Amino acid sequence: MDGVDHVIIGVGSYTFPWSIGVHGFASPATPLGPIGLVERAASLGVGVVQICDNLPLHRLSPAELEALARRAGDLGVRLEVGTRGIGREHLLAYLELARRLGSPILRLVTDTADHRPSDADLIARFRELAPSLKSTDITLAIENHGRQSAARLVAILEAVNSAYVGICLDTANSFGALESPEPVTEALAPWTVNLHLKDFTIHRLPHQFGYQIT
Repeated sequence: MDGVDHVIIGVGSYTFPWSIGVHGFASPATPLGPIGLVERAASLGVGVVQICDNLPLHRLSPAELEALARRAGDLGVRLEVGTRGIGREHLLAYLELARRLGSPILRLVTDTADHRPSDADLIARFRELAPSLKSTDITLAIENHGRQSAARLVAILEAVNSAYVGICLDTANSFGALESPEPVTEALAPWTVNLHLKDFTIHRLPHQFGYQIT
């Protein structure tokens, strides 16, 4: 994964979280759905839309999935699929969704609200999934979501030892593991198959006791 063939700029469902709706906050009057997200991407002139767990694709009917694929094809927008959680059946279902929608990757946040798998759990699940990834030619892109350090993620990937398991590198998330972007990027770049860029600011709080990262 240390070679870069080409780069395609895109947006994702987490680019517009407030337009989609954020759990625990007031919903927008007209929430942005998957087709609306594709249309917004096309209006911005970008070539990829990554649909993640804040717009869960498994809740769409077969007809809705077909309409989404057709609209993306009409607009020349490639779809990428993402989800959260490492349940076996859940991952296999999303791998099938990725195959149906022509997604070259399955972006994954490993933790859910009620399950924080151990590193050993992750290694076992990804080894189990590797043959299915290979047979569909889809790469699992594990996001550095803030709990594991870059070194732990590299150790997981080395233990899995599959060309079809890599990293979705988020340029800010690793602050949650008390790591700044530069060393995280250096460690994870050779494994990176998907890159999340975002604007963020770091402010010292007015009382001087701590920082806020937004």
